[in-house]
Amino acid sequence: MVVPPAFPYQALHEQFAAAAGLHRAGRLAEAERGYRHILKHHPGHPASLHLLGVLALQAGHLDDARRLVMAALENDGVSPLYHASLGDILRRQGRMTEAAACFRNLVLLRPDLADGWIDFGLALRELGRAGRAGAALRRGVALAPDSAPGHANLGLILGQDGAASFRCAILCDPGLAEAYANLGASQAEPAVLRRALVLRPGAAATWYALAGALGGAAAADKLAACHAALVCQPDYGRAHNLIGLMEVEDGDLAGAARRYRRALACEPDPAFYANLADLVRFGAEDGDIAAMERLAAEAGPLEGEARIPLHFALGKAYEDCGEGARAFRHYARGNGLKRRAMVYDETAALAAMARAEQHFSSDRLARMAGQGEPDETAIFILGMPRSGSTLIEQILASHPDIHGGDERPDFPDLLAAFDGEDFQALGAAYLARSRILAPGAIRVTDKLPGNFLHAGAIHLALPDARIIHSRRDPVDTCLSCFTKLFRGEQAYTYDLGELGRYYRAYARLMAHWRSVLPASVFLEVDYEALVADPEAQTRRLLAHCGLAWDPACLAFHETRRPVRTASAAQVRRPIYRESIGRWRLYGDLLTPLLTELEMV
Repeated sequence: MVVPPAFPYQALHEQFAAAAGLHRAGRLAEAERGYRHILKHHPGHPASLHLLGVLALQAGHLDDARRLVMAALENDGVSPLYHASLGDILRRQGRMTEAAACFRNLVLLRPDLADGWIDFGLALRELGRAGRAGAALRRGVALAPDSAPGHANLGLILGQDGAASFRCAILCDPGLAEAYANLGASQAEPAVLRRALVLRPGAAATWYALAGALGGAAAADKLAACHAALVCQPDYGRAHNLIGLMEVEDGDLAGAARRYRRALACEPDPAFYANLADLVRFGAEDGDIAAMERLAAEAGPLEGEARIPLHFALGKAYEDCGEGARAFRHYARGNGLKRRAMVYDETAALAAMARAEQHFSSDRLARMAGQGEPDETAIFILGMPRSGSTLIEQILASHPDIHGGDERPDFPDLLAAFDGEDFQALGAAYLARSRILAPGAIRVTDKLPGNFLHAGAIHLALPDARIIHSRRDPVDTCLSCFTKLFRGEQAYTYDLGELGRYYRAYARLMAHWRSVLPASVFLEVDYEALVADPEAQTRRLLAHCGLAWDPACLAFHETRRPVRTASAAQVRRPIYRESIGRWRLYGDLLTPLLTELEMV
């Protein structure tokens, strides 16, 4: 027997319309009474259940909202609106898998609904399914080409290739601050980020992106942007971390350590622990190690590449405690994850070194001698990373006649664009960049380690430039590379076998340069000799550069200048010997490296 409703359909329709009207007018309490009155007489009325859920959502009662909208769907499972509302509620609750399922149902019911595809794409993006998310967002913007949120979120999926999408979003909505912020961040464009801040000055993330886009040349402005981010959001950990990195560059190691700890108090980011590990010596009873182990044991978002800095930090911590096996286990895990994320063509890398040896033979160097730009300004410090090159530069940059130029990409950039054999033009172009960097400087250093590949071209372009090869024990050098998470890409350092083969090819090339370059321009300095007798080696360095002795070079750790390399913290300390023979803590664990170095 069919039971008729408690009141006629027309009355139900009118009462629902009246309650919905009150809802639209913002008279929420009256609207709620109206919906509940309907449900009292018609308990399964889906539209009233749904809008009661919307009211609960507006009040922030997410569990009640989810329960009510799910009840609406039980009574009417084909309403796209109900699927959309439930997806929104679940997304706000962080239940992204369930939210994605709701938005999938929505687009199956209404494949012509642009907002549904956009919401579906955003949920997939949160789940890390970038490919499917991009396809869904493209479908959404195809249906609604004027959807600023659609274009903006597609840009986020595309990452570095998302600039065109962000620009489309701005064309659709010139007031969309997020689109300016994301465009500026993806392209490192300070002007665009400043436009975003005009629209939304309280966005901490945009101030932080501006700090990153400004680079090292505008240190004061970069620092001001970090502090502005912290005014907007005092617990913004990444801003504290960036200030810490700047303090390391400036030599304030104690201040940097405090900043990293403040960043960690805001959020336990693995990168913050890795930065802290560069500055402190951990002890077995430290709470830091226990905190890192807890973080490493957590499941969830800290997966894959996100774990890499944590493993490097834990490796350093256990090494500080003298536990070589545990330290190596973490270093190996971190390097393994990093190597899987890298693209490294070992064959091409080793072939490039072999070609350099063949191309710049002694006969060719002799035949082309004297064609370059005669000038003594440049001092190139080159070799393997972690071989002591930053220490050498810091010693030299402490001399009043030498400007420390840090790691400069200038010569490789110019060489890549160089056409033909006009080495004089190449040398002149390089010197022009040096004069912009340090107007009036008598000498300017360039300590890009990878310039060892170009020593022959450097000599032909700048025959009077000094070339200093920083050399260190092979195993200590390679271990130091393996245990350091570089900011830039040193793709050959994350596998012991590849690292050993790279070092062997590098050593062969350096032996070639030693045999073909004049002793008047080419000098080798051993890290161990420098540590054992710093004054004698410093005098040797200065004499090679044609400069008088200056005692300030022995107090290099007191020199205030920005240092932006991986050894920035180490060169703020006086000479120390702890790193010599460091590899012996690991012994047979380094067998793949020792085998390739032909030491086993």
